[in-house]
Amino acid sequence: MKKIIFTIALCVSFLTNAQTLEHKIPSTAQAVVSVNGNRLLELVSIVEFDKLNIAKEFFREVNKDLGDTSKVASLKDLGFDTSSKAYYFYQPTDSISYFQFMIKLKDKKLFEKLIPKSYQEKIERKEGLAIMADYSSFTVWDDNTLVFTGFSDSYQYFEKNKKRFLKQAEKEEESIYDIKKRVSKNWAKKHVLTTFRNDPSKSILTNSSYVKRKDKKAVASFWVNNYGELIETTMLYTLSSMFMSTDIKPNRNRYGVDGVWGNFYFEDNAARLTANMEINDTWKKIYKKMYKSKMGNEFFKYFDQNNVLGYTSISFNMQGALEEYPNIVSSIYGGIMPNYKEEIEAVAEITSVLLDEKAIGNAITGNMLFILNDIAEREVTYKTYEYDENYKSTEVTKTKKETLPEFTVMIGSKNKKLLDKFIRLGAKHELVHPQAKYFKFREENDIPFDMFFVVKNNIAFLTNSEKQIVAIVNDKVSSNTGKHKKMMRKNISVFYANGKKIMYRIPESLVSSSEREFYNFAKDNLSEVEFTTSKMKGNKIHMELKMDTPVSHQNSLKYFLNFFELFVK
Repeated sequence: MKKIIFTIALCVSFLTNAQTLEHKIPSTAQAVVSVNGNRLLELVSIVEFDKLNIAKEFFREVNKDLGDTSKVASLKDLGFDTSSKAYYFYQPTDSISYFQFMIKLKDKKLFEKLIPKSYQEKIERKEGLAIMADYSSFTVWDDNTLVFTGFSDSYQYFEKNKKRFLKQAEKEEESIYDIKKRVSKNWAKKHVLTTFRNDPSKSILTNSSYVKRKDKKAVASFWVNNYGELIETTMLYTLSSMFMSTDIKPNRNRYGVDGVWGNFYFEDNAARLTANMEINDTWKKIYKKMYKSKMGNEFFKYFDQNNVLGYTSISFNMQGALEEYPNIVSSIYGGIMPNYKEEIEAVAEITSVLLDEKAIGNAITGNMLFILNDIAEREVTYKTYEYDENYKSTEVTKTKKETLPEFTVMIGSKNKKLLDKFIRLGAKHELVHPQAKYFKFREENDIPFDMFFVVKNNIAFLTNSEKQIVAIVNDKVSSNTGKHKKMMRKNISVFYANGKKIMYRIPESLVSSSEREFYNFAKDNLSEVEFTTSKMKGNKIHMELKMDTPVSHQNSLKYFLNFFELFVK
């Protein structure tokens, strides 16, 4: 039954806006996710959604679980208010962690028809509330609101208080397992009832950090009070349970990320997911030194947007990262093993002394650009074995046609002499083979193609296209950066892919009949995808994922729904 209630509510949440629900979220919640039904219904109506194959499949699954209790043919049949917001929030305590989902009811009777008779008998009705309990969850509702609460107890807490619970078990003549189970359930029930009747003066709306991050235009939003502590607490719960240990110590915030928040937008021309991170004072200095680099103009001399299917760029300061190495090690590992913090810091300091940060930073600056130039059919060689009539094997080299990516990797380097020394060593031991103006190498057992390497204009080039390396050494590469130069210069990292170009480079001969419809849809409809991570401004880093929508679709939500339809036909 828990699966039915949660699955139905989760689905409806994607088409569910009532501010009164938000007042029930406690101010101590550490993470909140909201879905704005009003905004979604502006993009896709319930009538349109009900006609989709994904909706019909969902209704079929719900009806299968319900048996003859009720039949669902529309979102309206679920009894939820599909024009209201739905919320998920997480609240950890020292003893139990709570995972809660809240949604507004429009028709309580319709909702209760979804509950099988075997569960109807277990519903506790008290003071206008209906309470349904499961092994590790509670579902509570009244005429207007439903709150689903899942809970998980802390192994550490119950182990630390084991003597108290053993004493209680002896007194009540029960096993400690039953005592633990009953205590957890009673606490969880009290918690969910408190949440249901939460005092608005103690709601999440009193948290200024949460309130100022809200965006009414977003389809969905998320907010995390302290990401570093949330992850550490989750890891502590998991590890202490796995290893049955109470000695595992949390580092609280080992990577220096405090608040995290973001929004999801379905717009006419694109779908966008934005996220923001606040970096604490300890890590702010580290991040600034690690990412103070900017993609050099020398990289753009070898970038032609007309011959790019996709790329990934990273602007990273290797020297700055190495200089901050002791602080990074101390921050990450010192808190985990506080008894050995001095030893950890000493080893990190010695390592830093032995490293020549400037020399390494010159050899590998940290700036990198990976370009997907093409996807093409190529003849590759491979080794296999042939057997004579006596089953004696002979190793032979054969060729075959394979569709492979053609790519170029560019890595910033200001020390050509050092890299040339390594290459000459490789040539001496016949690992690389000098060509006219570049080097060729291949590990036949690992990769099915030749690789080519050269250092030029403070860049180390590595590519699997001989045509590309020849153009590079002879200065025959056209420069046409378009919008991409600005994107790479102002961001720490950029991921870009042109979906349409990529799909048109995949040979139709590789597509099976069952994949044909998806392949044709993708060729006609996939567009550009961009994922950027900004440089730090103050103590904040901004990230954005943007997926363009073809003009043939009314809006980006309908585009994605049409895309998913292909998977459920």
